[in-house]
Amino acid sequence: MRQARTPRPAPKINQASQARPPPSGLGWTAYAPLRLPLLEMLLLQREVMRIFQLLILIFILTGCVKHHSEDEFDIDLVEKSAIEILKSNPGNSIVNIEKLPLSLSKLKPYSVRTGETGIYITLDKSFVSESGIYISRTGYTPNTSEGLDPSFKLLKSRTFSYVLKG
Repeated sequence: MRQARTPRPAPKINQASQARPPPSGLGWTAYAPLRLPLLEMLLLQREVMRIFQLLILIFILTGCVKHHSEDEFDIDLVEKSAIEILKSNPGNSIVNIEKLPLSLSKLKPYSVRTGETGIYITLDKSFVSESGIYISRTGYTPNTSEGLDPSFKLLKSRTFSYVLKG
């Protein structure tokens, strides 16, 4: 009787050599041009990351709000207009920017709001901090000590520059 033959296993083929065989006679040196752009790309990523970190640092340093000085605007005119708004808004309220007097609208404020103690005219905003001008109601003077939040700097009798760090 004849025995059944078992089929021969297929020869193993090196898949890496079939995918992209190197040109004859060059060996692996043919792939060197492929490795060079990869190294250049990694070096470029480092440079891009340094530039990105520098931009973030510049953004943080320039994003800080500051106190305003009396040279930036006509204090007498701003104080007079703010007192009129305080008279018409006795409590806490947000004032419509489009209905501001000309002397205040020239400052291009982000917001104007009245409180129990005075009126806040926000001129600069950055994340959670803000700065601007504060005009107090009659009989109230804010604390101008260092290190408080908000901090106040006296500009003229009832007019202060304020910085709120949030």
